[in-house]
Amino acid sequence: MKTRPVCVLWVCVCCLFAREGDGDGCDGNGGCAGSPWALLEEDDEVTAGMLAERHVCGREHGLEVDECDCERRNFSHSSCDGCGSPLGGSRHAYTLWVPNE
Repeated sequence: MKTRPVCVLWVCVCCLFAREGDGDGCDGNGGCAGSPWALLEEDDEVTAGMLAERHVCGREHGLEVDECDCERRNFSHSSCDGCGSPLGGSRHAYTLWVPNE
């Protein structure tokens, strides 16, 4: 099944750790008010980061990926797009991919 990117999701560290397999710092209570990635539909996929055209950092002017900070917000009061947690904290960019219709 082919997929297409639809938007950038800004997720909490709990969802980040659950996705990347680290697990440290996210026990389901302190780092997250919900279950990691609970807001995704069954056929949805996510990939770390965002597509190049979503960057506002000027990567087209020669910046390297590790010099860019577009994919991280140091502090946000917005709810996590992955689990819905209303807790403030850092948010990390993921691209949401959904099945083509």
